[in-house]
Amino acid sequence: MRFVDGRARQLEQLGDIASRLPARLDALTGPWRAATGWICTGIGASAAVADATADRLRRNGIAAVSLPPGDVPAFAAGTGWPVLLVSQSGRSAELVATAQAIPGGRGLALTNAVAPPLAAAAGEAVDAGGLADSRASTVGFTALLVAGHVFADWCAGVATDLPAPVGKPLPATDAASLSFVDVVADPDLLPAAEYGALIIREVGRIRAEALETRRYLHGPMESAPGGLTVLAGGERLDRVAAQLAAGPAPAPVLRWAVAGDPLAGQLLVAQGLQEIAARVAAYRGIEPDEFVYDQEDTKLSTIDERKSS
Repeated sequence: MRFVDGRARQLEQLGDIASRLPARLDALTGPWRAATGWICTGIGASAAVADATADRLRRNGIAAVSLPPGDVPAFAAGTGWPVLLVSQSGRSAELVATAQAIPGGRGLALTNAVAPPLAAAAGEAVDAGGLADSRASTVGFTALLVAGHVFADWCAGVATDLPAPVGKPLPATDAASLSFVDVVADPDLLPAAEYGALIIREVGRIRAEALETRRYLHGPMESAPGGLTVLAGGERLDRVAAQLAAGPAPAPVLRWAVAGDPLAGQLLVAQGLQEIAARVAAYRGIEPDEFVYDQEDTKLSTIDERKSS
């Protein structure tokens, strides 16, 4: 699937995930709903899903942390918490290694792909339906984002009501002016900002970083001139936008008011940053579905591939 097609089709598929995934979760045999806490982990865009899932679990009254894969085994051993291993493809070599290092029976894989190597390594798995995705992830990310929220709600015994995005459409911007992009977001929108910065780097091939609002105020804001600053969130960012506009070297700013349910906001921000990535790629003459570097050792075809490596 091409990047443009993945962007166009993603919303129509998300409702099906919210309605069908609970039955798949009910079919799991592990004592997942009895867990008093969760460790969530992922790589790349899936790390952003892990962050969002951990946040949703906490909002539902369940203790949860999101950690890099390398930190998981020791934390799991110390807490006794189960681990949610999030991966779109389910082929991440690092996540498979992490799953194999977790004490038996405490790993649950959440993937887009059906029956990937990670499912075998984790012991039990649930998938979002194996949706076709572009190489620079579009629907694979948004589908897994919804799946993570459904999982967190299922753990708490509540149904997920997939909300409609609430916010203004993304304003137009001149991609010619971009040398870098700072995506500044409120905490509940940060997972989507992290994903969007990744996609801008992959598709547009320029530097991009996601920063929580308070972190942005302590240093990064001083280097705003020369790039685009996207401000996604509530009223506190109005002041930031005004300061940037009045600075000695005014920087281009997209002030993006996003409100309502965190999942709705994350979906809106993710789609808007996909649009920025596409605009940057078009201006720079880059094909979004072509990468410069191939990493042959980051993905596995089978679980045996890692055992023999």
